Amino acid sequence: MGDSVARRAPTEARLRRLRKNREVDIVSASGDVLLGPHWHAAQTAGGDAFRPLTGEDAIAYVPVTEPIEYRVSVDAAASREFEGPRSPLLRVFDDAGRPLVEAVTGERRTIQFHLPAGPPRRHAIRFRAFDPRPASDLSPAAVRVFGIRAHPLRPEIVPLLAGFRIGRGGWYTLEEAGDEAFRWVNGDAEIVVTEPGARALELDVAPGPALGSRPLTLDVRDGTDRIGRFVLGSRQRIRLELPHARAVPYAIALRAEHRGSARPGHPRVLTFRVFHIPPI
Repeated sequence: MGDSVARRAPTEARLRRLRKNREVDIVSASGDVLLGPHWHAAQTAGGDAFRPLTGEDAIAYVPVTEPIEYRVSVDAAASREFEGPRSPLLRVFDDAGRPLVEAVTGERRTIQFHLPAGPPRRHAIRFRAFDPRPASDLSPAAVRVFGIRAHPLRPEIVPLLAGFRIGRGGWYTLEEAGDEAFRWVNGDAEIVVTEPGARALELDVAPGPALGSRPLTLDVRDGTDRIGRFVLGSRQRIRLELPHARAVPYAIALRAEHRGSARPGHPRVLTFRVFHIPPI
């Protein structure tokens, strides 16, 4: 059983409206978690949105796009009338009915558990409130959920859950140093857009040692159409405005005007690198 940190996020039909309107809910507009059936309507307390559990199992979906482990964080609390010694248990089950975590709610806290690595699919997670006392008079709304978030435990440099993935080209393998994850690029590389609602992509880019003292001139294209041209003397964030009427999937090409060359003693040509941008 897991236990302990997170925050915020809806159903698939409402996901695009959330992206557009930034509606407040217990899941984020990024699509890392989608709400299924059996949730009470969203309410607010002290400026925070929450949803009480109903009498049936409340379901949330976690779309997993890579065969890696995910951490799920649930921000929950007992309803006010059940705080203290009457605090109910929150139990979370996977779609096969196996328990993922059990925790006493009480005051608002963050509960964590992990989804094991496996093939890409949509996990259905069930939330249920239990009265720990023998004589149960538990209200169906005894537990309030303020937020559900899912995080891949291996970060990627493009936001997988927002509809992007690494494509062809000169990408090197994902690397990590300290708290940062990044990929080096040999000259040029592609990013594939898989989400029809994607309108922009932000990248954190830095010139590499293959360029020597020259700045990185990066040409970004959608097919033959130029999306942007950036001259970077040092690491900085760039924003790519994406075409609105393209059928997915399609590729965005990042091409360095000068590829550069390998440094003495280093076999790889490190033209530039792209860093993972942590979610807010």
